[in-house]
Amino acid sequence: MLQIYSKVEKILFFLVSYFLVSVYSQSQGRIVGGGNVQINSYAFTALISDHIKNTICSGTLISPNAVITAAHCLYNTSAKNLGIQISGYSIKNATKFTASSTVIHKFYDPDSQM
Repeated sequence: MLQIYSKVEKILFFLVSYFLVSVYSQSQGRIVGGGNVQINSYAFTALISDHIKNTICSGTLISPNAVITAAHCLYNTSAKNLGIQISGYSIKNATKFTASSTVIHKFYDPDSQM
Protein backbone atom coordinates (compact mmCIF):
# COMPACT_ATOMS: atom_id res chain seq x y z
CA MET A 1 0.00 0.00 0.00
CA LEU A 2 2.85 2.36 0.80
CA GLN A 3 4.33 1.88 -2.67
CA ILE A 4 1.01 2.74 -4.41
CA TYR A 5 0.63 5.86 -2.29
CA SER A 6 4.15 6.87 -3.27
CA LYS A 7 3.33 6.58 -6.99
CA VAL A 8 0.10 8.57 -6.59
CA GLU A 9 1.99 11.18 -4.63
CA LYS A 10 4.59 11.48 -7.39
CA ILE A 11 1.94 11.81 -10.10
CA LEU A 12 0.07 14.43 -8.09
CA PHE A 13 3.29 16.38 -7.50
CA PHE A 14 4.07 16.26 -11.23
CA LEU A 15 0.58 17.45 -12.22
CA VAL A 16 0.59 20.33 -9.74
CA SER A 17 4.10 21.35 -10.84
CA TYR A 18 3.12 21.20 -14.51
CA PHE A 19 0.03 23.31 -13.86
CA LEU A 20 1.97 25.94 -11.91
CA VAL A 21 4.70 26.19 -14.53
CA SER A 22 2.21 26.51 -17.38
CA VAL A 23 0.21 29.22 -15.59
CA TYR A 24 3.35 31.16 -14.65
CA SER A 25 4.84 30.95 -18.15
CA GLN A 26 1.63 32.29 -19.70
CA SER A 27 1.63 35.31 -17.42
CA GLN A 28 5.33 36.05 -18.08
CA GLY A 29 5.32 36.12 -21.90
CA ARG A 30 8.01 38.79 -22.30
CA ILE A 31 11.75 38.98 -22.39
CA VAL A 32 13.06 40.06 -18.98
CA GLY A 33 13.72 43.80 -19.12
CA GLY A 34 12.12 44.03 -22.56
CA GLY A 35 9.41 46.36 -23.72
CA ASN A 36 6.72 46.66 -26.35
CA VAL A 37 7.69 47.71 -29.88
CA GLN A 38 5.89 48.06 -33.17
CA ILE A 39 6.07 44.93 -35.32
CA ASN A 40 8.06 46.73 -38.04
CA SER A 41 10.43 48.65 -35.75
CA TYR A 42 13.48 46.47 -36.34
CA ALA A 43 14.43 45.51 -39.87
CA PHE A 44 16.84 42.58 -39.69
CA THR A 45 15.42 39.91 -41.98
CA ALA A 46 17.20 39.55 -45.33
CA LEU A 47 15.90 38.00 -48.53
CA ILE A 48 18.86 37.05 -50.73
CA SER A 49 18.13 36.28 -54.37
CA ASP A 50 20.51 35.16 -57.08
CA HIS A 51 19.36 36.72 -60.36
CA ILE A 52 21.25 34.17 -62.48
CA LYS A 53 20.48 30.88 -60.69
CA ASN A 54 16.96 31.95 -59.62
CA THR A 55 17.57 30.89 -56.04
CA ILE A 56 16.32 32.49 -52.87
CA CYS A 57 17.79 32.27 -49.37
CA SER A 58 17.19 34.05 -46.13
CA GLY A 59 19.71 35.80 -43.94
CA THR A 60 20.02 38.10 -40.96
CA LEU A 61 21.39 41.62 -40.88
CA ILE A 62 24.17 41.52 -38.26
CA SER A 63 25.65 45.00 -38.81
CA PRO A 64 24.74 48.02 -40.95
CA ASN A 65 26.45 46.46 -43.97
CA ALA A 66 26.74 42.72 -43.30
CA VAL A 67 24.26 39.87 -43.71
CA ILE A 68 24.90 36.32 -42.49
CA THR A 69 23.45 33.37 -44.38
CA ALA A 70 24.21 29.73 -45.18
CA ALA A 71 27.32 29.08 -47.28
CA HIS A 72 25.43 27.02 -49.87
CA CYS A 73 23.47 30.18 -50.74
CA LEU A 74 26.68 31.88 -51.89
CA TYR A 75 28.67 28.99 -53.33
CA ASN A 76 29.58 29.49 -57.02
CA THR A 77 27.75 32.82 -57.04
CA SER A 78 29.10 36.24 -57.90
CA ALA A 79 28.27 39.05 -55.48
CA LYS A 80 27.08 41.23 -58.38
CA ASN A 81 24.28 38.71 -59.04
CA LEU A 82 22.94 38.85 -55.48
CA GLY A 83 20.02 41.08 -54.63
CA ILE A 84 19.38 41.69 -50.94
CA GLN A 85 16.14 42.99 -49.48
CA ILE A 86 16.05 43.97 -45.80
CA SER A 87 12.76 44.21 -43.93
CA GLY A 88 11.31 43.70 -40.50
CA TYR A 89 7.86 42.39 -41.29
CA SER A 90 6.76 42.67 -44.90
CA ILE A 91 8.89 42.38 -48.02
CA LYS A 92 6.64 44.96 -49.71
CA ASN A 93 8.47 47.83 -47.99
CA ALA A 94 11.94 46.28 -48.02
CA THR A 95 15.12 48.26 -48.59
CA LYS A 96 16.97 46.84 -51.60
CA PHE A 97 20.72 46.41 -52.05
CA THR A 98 23.18 44.61 -54.30
CA ALA A 99 25.92 42.63 -52.59
CA SER A 100 29.40 44.09 -52.92
CA SER A 101 31.28 40.98 -51.77
CA THR A 102 30.78 37.56 -50.24
CA VAL A 103 32.80 35.48 -47.79
CA ILE A 104 32.37 31.74 -47.36
CA HIS A 105 33.73 29.99 -44.26
CA LYS A 106 37.03 28.28 -45.00
CA PHE A 107 35.76 24.92 -43.71
CA TYR A 108 32.63 24.89 -45.88
CA ASP A 109 32.42 21.66 -47.90
CA PRO A 110 29.95 21.96 -50.81
CA ASP A 111 29.73 18.17 -51.08
CA SER A 112 28.42 17.80 -47.54
CA GLN A 113 26.94 21.31 -47.21
CA MET A 114 28.72 21.66 -43.87
